[in-house]
Amino acid sequence: MVEYISPARKGHVEKWKGSCIDMACRPLVINGYWLFEGLPDTDLLKDSLSETLTLYYPLAGRMNGNEVLCNGAGVGFEAVDFPKIAAADIPKNILPDKKFHACYDAKGANSGKTPLMSVKISRLADAAILNVKCSHFCADGKTFYAMMNAWAAIARGENVSDMPEYNDSSVLSILAASDLYKRVMSGNEMAESLVCQGGMQRIRSSAFLSMMWQNVSGTMRRQSGPCHVSEDRITAMQEAVMSKHGVRVGRNAVLSAISFGILKERFRWSGREISLVHTADHRERIAGLGKNYAGNAAFVLRPTVFSADLPAEDVAVLVENDLRQMLSSETEAEYFPLYCLMLEKKLPYLPFDVVSMWRRNPATFIVNNCLKFNVYGMNFGTGFPAFAWQLDFPDPVRFWPAPNDLGGIYLYFAGNFT
Repeated sequence: MVEYISPARKGHVEKWKGSCIDMACRPLVINGYWLFEGLPDTDLLKDSLSETLTLYYPLAGRMNGNEVLCNGAGVGFEAVDFPKIAAADIPKNILPDKKFHACYDAKGANSGKTPLMSVKISRLADAAILNVKCSHFCADGKTFYAMMNAWAAIARGENVSDMPEYNDSSVLSILAASDLYKRVMSGNEMAESLVCQGGMQRIRSSAFLSMMWQNVSGTMRRQSGPCHVSEDRITAMQEAVMSKHGVRVGRNAVLSAISFGILKERFRWSGREISLVHTADHRERIAGLGKNYAGNAAFVLRPTVFSADLPAEDVAVLVENDLRQMLSSETEAEYFPLYCLMLEKKLPYLPFDVVSMWRRNPATFIVNNCLKFNVYGMNFGTGFPAFAWQLDFPDPVRFWPAPNDLGGIYLYFAGNFT
């Protein structure tokens, strides 16, 4: 039976309006699963969740039009026993069965009728599965995992020092300081013309037809099992790049090159141009977005485009250089308002060719690097998670932490890329 867990005390936020980036994420749901070999105390989970919601107060509110009314109505919580199922019976290469899913009504949540977050703890014979579903309007990956780790810390009796920053004016203040944004919003320049000049690509009607077909056929819902990449392989690639080019590249660039190599063989990309799109968190990169900013602050960058015939070491260097350039303060100052203009004006554009990504033989893929999230950090007093399933977003390529005892990382693929 589902009950509602309300905040222990009234929070400091009455309304959360969100930004244009939050609005773009409104249809999405963050869906996290963990397997714990120890059985967490259910009463402790509820009490500590109540305390956590005091900090993350909007999560316990309800949508009211295009904003969250922070009324403390609570989040859904359900505890169910499965005494005949053991941890060994749960496959790791696919998401847990529906009977372990938290009850979450996305349409109801967006209309203000149901909670914006739901929790289910499934107690097995010798373990437990925790599923938490949360509206993407209220949190991106950074905020979601920060909330989960705060919840676990509170359950352990610790004080949480990093407070989430719910500031409706953050993005508005950044945009107000942009000359480009002010010119367009005052009607002096055409937004669509500037978006085109900035390298954004129009979403053609064929993209919608392709996505509709792949959604109906189930292609978009395909998720691969984990492909393990060891730390030794990552280090070996870094050393190969250093030997060939004399530069050091980060893990993101190395894993992008490894993913490219896997997909190049699968799709026979020889002779083609490939677009590699990255997702970046813009906290602390743009003045006004602090490290604890609680709204959505991650979105895709303009893609790296390169020849499929390049060796992996060259791809790694190209990705490293492009990421540094795209995330420089100068580029951020230009790109952030341009991206927000595209969202606010509801222009049918994206920073990449979406048709190329969703065709049968794709040549564009998005990389979502989830390694920065503390996925395995939460300990509710009975030990750290033994396994964390990947988020079920349709990003074609995802970097995901491997279990602590295994090391390295997991690559996951979605849609046609499976």
